[in-house]
Amino acid sequence: MRRHIVKCCPSASILLQEYSTTELFIHHFNISIIMKKFFFALLSIGISAQALAKTDNVPTDSLRVHNLQTVTVYSTRTAVPLKKIPAKMELISSRNIKQSGFNNMTDILKTQSSLDVIQYPGFSSNIGIRGFKPSGKYVTVLVNGIPAGTDNISTLNTSNIEQIEILKGPFSSIYGTNAMGGVVNIITHKSKDKIHGNVSLFGGSYQTMAGSFNLGGRFEDIFSFDLSLGLDKQNKDYKTGSNNFLSLSKLEEAIVDVNATKNKKMKGSDYTVATGRLRFGIDFTPEWSLNLYQNVFLGDAIPVGGSNEFAPVQNLTGSSVGQKVTLKWDAPNGTPNPNPNPNPNPGTTLSESFENGIPASWKTIDADGDGHGWKPGNAPGIAGYNSNGCVYSESFGLGGIGVLTPDNYLITPALDLPNGGKLTFWVCAQDANYASEHYAVYASSTGNDASNFTNALLEETITAKGVRSPKAIRGRIQGTWRQKTVDLPAGTKYVAFRHFQSTDMFYIDLDEVEIKANGKRADFTETFESSTHGEAPAEWTTIDADGDGQGWLCLSSGQLDWLTAHGGSNVVSSFSWNGMALNPDNYLISKDVTGATKVKYYYAVNDGFPGDHYAVMISKTGTNAGDFTVVFEETPNGINKGGARFGLSTEANGAKPQSVWIERTVDLPAGTKYVAFRHYNCSDLNYILLDDIQFTMGGSPTPTDYTYTVYRDGTKIKEGLTETTFEEDGVATGNHEYCVEVKYTAGVSPKKCVNVTVNSTQFNPVQNLTAEQAPNSMDAILKWNAPASKRAEVLNEDFENGIPASWKTIDADGDGNNWTTTPPPGGSSFAGHNSAICVSSASYINFEGPQNPDNYLVTPELSLPGGGTLTFWVCAQDANYASEHYAVYASSTGNDASNFANALLEEVLTAKTVVTAPEAIRGTRAQGTWYQKTVQLPAGTKYVAFRHFGCTDFFWINLDDVVITSGNAPSYTYTIYRNNTQIASGVTETTYRDPDLATGFYTYGVKVVYPNGESAIETATLNITSLADVTAQKPYTLTVVGKTITVTCQGEAMIYDMNGRRLAAGRNTVVYTAQGGHYAVMVVVDGKSYVEKLAVK
Repeated sequence: MRRHIVKCCPSASILLQEYSTTELFIHHFNISIIMKKFFFALLSIGISAQALAKTDNVPTDSLRVHNLQTVTVYSTRTAVPLKKIPAKMELISSRNIKQSGFNNMTDILKTQSSLDVIQYPGFSSNIGIRGFKPSGKYVTVLVNGIPAGTDNISTLNTSNIEQIEILKGPFSSIYGTNAMGGVVNIITHKSKDKIHGNVSLFGGSYQTMAGSFNLGGRFEDIFSFDLSLGLDKQNKDYKTGSNNFLSLSKLEEAIVDVNATKNKKMKGSDYTVATGRLRFGIDFTPEWSLNLYQNVFLGDAIPVGGSNEFAPVQNLTGSSVGQKVTLKWDAPNGTPNPNPNPNPNPGTTLSESFENGIPASWKTIDADGDGHGWKPGNAPGIAGYNSNGCVYSESFGLGGIGVLTPDNYLITPALDLPNGGKLTFWVCAQDANYASEHYAVYASSTGNDASNFTNALLEETITAKGVRSPKAIRGRIQGTWRQKTVDLPAGTKYVAFRHFQSTDMFYIDLDEVEIKANGKRADFTETFESSTHGEAPAEWTTIDADGDGQGWLCLSSGQLDWLTAHGGSNVVSSFSWNGMALNPDNYLISKDVTGATKVKYYYAVNDGFPGDHYAVMISKTGTNAGDFTVVFEETPNGINKGGARFGLSTEANGAKPQSVWIERTVDLPAGTKYVAFRHYNCSDLNYILLDDIQFTMGGSPTPTDYTYTVYRDGTKIKEGLTETTFEEDGVATGNHEYCVEVKYTAGVSPKKCVNVTVNSTQFNPVQNLTAEQAPNSMDAILKWNAPASKRAEVLNEDFENGIPASWKTIDADGDGNNWTTTPPPGGSSFAGHNSAICVSSASYINFEGPQNPDNYLVTPELSLPGGGTLTFWVCAQDANYASEHYAVYASSTGNDASNFANALLEEVLTAKTVVTAPEAIRGTRAQGTWYQKTVQLPAGTKYVAFRHFGCTDFFWINLDDVVITSGNAPSYTYTIYRNNTQIASGVTETTYRDPDLATGFYTYGVKVVYPNGESAIETATLNITSLADVTAQKPYTLTVVGKTITVTCQGEAMIYDMNGRRLAAGRNTVVYTAQGGHYAVMVVVDGKSYVEKLAVK
């Protein structure tokens, strides 16, 4: 017989003939280091052995014996001949790969008819085998027998491949559940000859280029290496034309970027990726070798195509003002749901704007019994936060009521917050000069009576801006609205707003109350494996209430031979005998488990002394012993047989009287915050052991639990954002790409990007833009402040403390009436522009009659050698008597009337309406509109004068907020937009009236147009309602549960977003699943319209 040598693994030959062979394989020992998506490295140590199989020499018969090329495969965890594989196996050799001309793994594997390879635009693809959909969940990808660290096969280096093995069928017993469909194993080449290499380059359309470099060989006899580098990039994007089918089927927007500047581009179709592979080998002997591998992939953030379940942001825009960049976007579309297994009945979300008063489901309590509780804010002069309606409570009543001492509760409907929630609301004082209203917010897990609200979650006194005129008529100027946020505890059923401990102020206003339920916390199990034997368990609180110095301790079976843990090696224990009789009263207290609904645990006792009594207790407040109440207790059953007892220092000596582990599950009441295990009411027995304590948390993941991450030029600059806006100042000039990514609990969305050009020249936008419906009309009124300026401020006067002594007044007509902040007959100032006080001059005084004013109001001396800019606000006190005439002058000499000759601005205020009741007492109607004026002052200006003259028999002219800055203001005009359509340009005033609108929602924008650039557009949204939209009782029901808006009526209902787009409509019942934001509902019943605003979190 002849002797034959057979080498096995990693590159062996198998002799296919009738003689016997012996095979030995020592499997790879693998160490893997994986960084998914952007970078992964693989390290493997391979050990191979050579076995000798000896047979006797036998003569060779060339007609009977044929030596075929032998093939070894490795995908079965052992090196075996291909013909012995008990499953369908296909091989792709390096020769096949070179002949195919393909340079990426996706195209190579597509040649296998039994593989389902799905390829997305860019570098992204997956494999499916045996009917399983293409996904890493069903097919395992290996490189040299090691998990590749990715299921995106496009990221794998294809140069220097020895062979690709495709194992078809379930191999989960070897590779785990991800191998249900099969395994793809990529075997790389090992160079054993002298050092050699090659380079390949190619290019194609769409500026596609690729290249590879391979080098490898043996040196110093025992060392060998292989190095492979690859680069693949495409610089141009695939463009698509119109496709009616895709458009109608809604598939078009799923596969293209609809925000592309030219045409529509395929998502991810431009890319740059680099791959590398390094092997270093040492041959210790012909039979033993060591190989080290490292694979590298570097590439762009590659979006996974197809049905990506992580929705991106919508409508991303970017703008810059100077070197400040502002990004704005809309929340991601909620379909498909971005989180797996959403709860079909998410926790109750409450949203109330009080636009139709206090709903019947809310409760008010007048605890002080004075007859004045919380009321709907429909009184004159009371406005809600960005709306008409709010609720208020008084500490001072008008109409002769006087001083009040309130103790008033406003209570929500019943809530369902098993895991707690978040409350947001807006609050303000109705009078900024009487602002010190005191209030608190409470939560109750039981009832909605005053006695159920004990511990305040928030308590504060609203800060006064400054009481300037305590004798003034109250209610002249509303305070600043402030948003508050309060975390609500688990189990909250009712929330109460309490107005109390304040008196002799005015009103407190409340609006936009929103409550969002917290999502489910993850279940968790405590195994005590991280705790130390003989010490208190980590992250748990222990109380030795009996004071004997022996409480709950961690025990390890590795330290005590009589102990057997339920799982692992550690347990916790409490003793009633530990070398001596004990009378335990020991508490083992969990960390905060807010939201837990169940606790499952395992316990064991000494089988001969089974009576160690214990209880499961809960606390909704703190971790003191007195905070806990019993929800379950028991004395373990059994017969006290006696026998061996064990403690911390007891040797088992072969005895193990520990009972079997007993499982218990205890339901926890709503509001549970801490759970305690108490060992007590027993003595002189032995021990109780606890292990594997599992807490089940209630609720489901909140469908919209996500944050935003912002990138600039590929670098992450902000993460964890929850708002849909982002600002960054000090950005370098030039073009920048900003991208926003949505980070969900289970993954991230594709990025949405926008290009922003930063110019060092700052084009400031308008400030404080507002939009409101004009009283008793269908007109919209826009108001704003002029753009901010960096010019030096020379003078700023708001007259809140009267006319300063440094100012001069001239009564040129000599009638004894002049500019004043305390006009007769009441001696109280008219309301100023966004303030309580202004300065006024009269052309008519009630109870005195017509005046013929010629009154000057002159500034202090100014220093404006280069000129300057004057801005001020002016209005008529009575809109029906508005035609006051005035002028603005500048003097470079003195401040007498004769020094003011040439008017810089002269005009008559425009009357809004024709006087219909001239005999009425003037000033009892609405104040006219405040207008901001801007005047350029000439070089050398020393004084500025406001002159009221040339008019009679009207009422009063008001002047406020006079500001003078040095230098000339940039020239600019305003352009007005309605619903993204330009409606006016060249506007110079800081107010605009849009007449005769239909009912509905409108978004207005104002842009500043400079000679050499434009500002960003500032926007404001307005709901124009019918003048008849008033009803005492709503003939419909409107509910918001989670994100689902439901309207029920005997008529028509429509739901709009704040851009005026109709989202849903129908008769009788309309249901719409919304995203976070504000919405409006219009209901038409019996020809009457009703409009209600709501917010969805």
